[in-house]
Amino acid sequence: MQNTNSRNCSSSSAAFDRGLSDVDLLRQFVEDRNQQAMAAIIARHGSLVMGVCRRVLRNDHDAADAFQATFLVLLKKANSIGKVTSLAGWLYSVAHRVANKARSQSSWRQKREGSGLEMNPAVPPNEPVDEETVGLIHEELCNLPENFRLPLILCCLEGEAREDAAEHLGWTLGSLKGRLERGRELLLARLKRRGVVLSVAALAGAFAQQATAAEVPAALASSTVSTLTLVVAGQSLIGGTVSAHTAALTQGVLKAMFIAKLKVAGVVLITGGVVATGSAVVVQRVFAAPPAANKPLAGKGENVTEKQKVEFVKSEDGIKLAEAGTKEAAGGEKQIDKDDEERLIRRQKSMNNIKQLGLAMHGYNADHGTFPAAASYGQGGKPLLSWRVLILPYIDQVDLYKQFKLEEPWDSPHNKKLLEKMPEIYRAPGMEKEHPTETFYQVFTGPGTPFEGQRGLAIKQFKDGTSNTILAVEARTPVPWTKPADIAYDAEKPLPKLGGVFKDGFCALVGDGAARFVPRDISDADLRPWITPAAKDVSGQF
Repeated sequence: MQNTNSRNCSSSSAAFDRGLSDVDLLRQFVEDRNQQAMAAIIARHGSLVMGVCRRVLRNDHDAADAFQATFLVLLKKANSIGKVTSLAGWLYSVAHRVANKARSQSSWRQKREGSGLEMNPAVPPNEPVDEETVGLIHEELCNLPENFRLPLILCCLEGEAREDAAEHLGWTLGSLKGRLERGRELLLARLKRRGVVLSVAALAGAFAQQATAAEVPAALASSTVSTLTLVVAGQSLIGGTVSAHTAALTQGVLKAMFIAKLKVAGVVLITGGVVATGSAVVVQRVFAAPPAANKPLAGKGENVTEKQKVEFVKSEDGIKLAEAGTKEAAGGEKQIDKDDEERLIRRQKSMNNIKQLGLAMHGYNADHGTFPAAASYGQGGKPLLSWRVLILPYIDQVDLYKQFKLEEPWDSPHNKKLLEKMPEIYRAPGMEKEHPTETFYQVFTGPGTPFEGQRGLAIKQFKDGTSNTILAVEARTPVPWTKPADIAYDAEKPLPKLGGVFKDGFCALVGDGAARFVPRDISDADLRPWITPAAKDVSGQF
């Protein structure tokens, strides 16, 4: 299904955008004020944005304001768009936010003014799926993890062929198909929890309805390009060509996005303020690493540049990276010798592995309402298979997951054969040959940990907050990856030794999905509060 209405709004823009990425087009518009470039972006994604705006607002005038506000937000955030996986997914989320804000403002205005004006419905009333259900579909789609949300947006809403969507996202076709299928399952499960039961066919029909309501009027597309051109040239939103309502929407959403970013970064402090104890300061230094410490050195298929290596070494990420192995260049910059360079790259790879495990755990939580338990259990509470098996569907390993006999233990004749199929994400870099079927990535188990008992914890049970609780670490001793064996925690005993991959520390996954590198010489007193989610153990908020 192709949304031809907006894609073909201009033959010149269609010819212009051939072979250019969204980022290239946006850059040409911002730097060169090339109107054809922005027209091409609107031709590609305008129907997606308009569909969201009309579905939420159901009024042509309000939808047009929200449409323009969405692209004004895009213009204001242009400098950060290069970090976005998919512009379509980003625009969808922003359009949904803008439209909901516009709806709340519109409701307030109607109550205040009591105008009684009749609304112009933008969608035919006789729909196979009712309006409320369609709204819930869009709401839950926005809440899906990105790996499952983007395939649905590109294939089901934008009408991209699966091969094109896979290339767009940098995935294999098999990964795209698996995530698309899993995304549908997650979306339907989320809707079911909200009392809406749909078949796959009904969901497809609801997505198709979006396309029928997504035509972007040529006049609106043209006026949006003109408005954006004036803004990029320095025209103020307030008092300029943008309507007061559109300007207010744009500024309101930009402010909300900025506040959300601060919250994610841990800059906004909620309740209680900062308890500036000595141990809190030490723990903050270890775990609250600056973004540079956790930024991947290179993307898929890219080479790590010397500048990136030097910048990474110079960043404060909680450890001193082999100072004895670095040299001072004439300009005062640290140069990395070959051994340190290799270790740096291995450590970054391990950080990326553990981040992916965090995404998988959150994907599991989105589906089940809790994080995974440490193991699956059989009769009498006997542990059968590790949490690493339970999250296989969330690391693109659905086929491998289906090969397990879930009612049998990890070392049954059938399941034991699957040890040799350990996914790469469980391999500690540099340890592949020595431990081909074993993993260092483990969780803390026992009373008071997030993996206590036979049922995983819900996010609301993390009294410390997920950003203050460890989910997984690199253990000192590896275990067979399918075996329900992890790090036993006892509050009355010294902590077990950690870090069997790197001599100077270990990677840790925090509950909010962040990865940190922790020095090996961290004291028990500083580390222990991070192992349990109980609020009484928090030594400081940051």
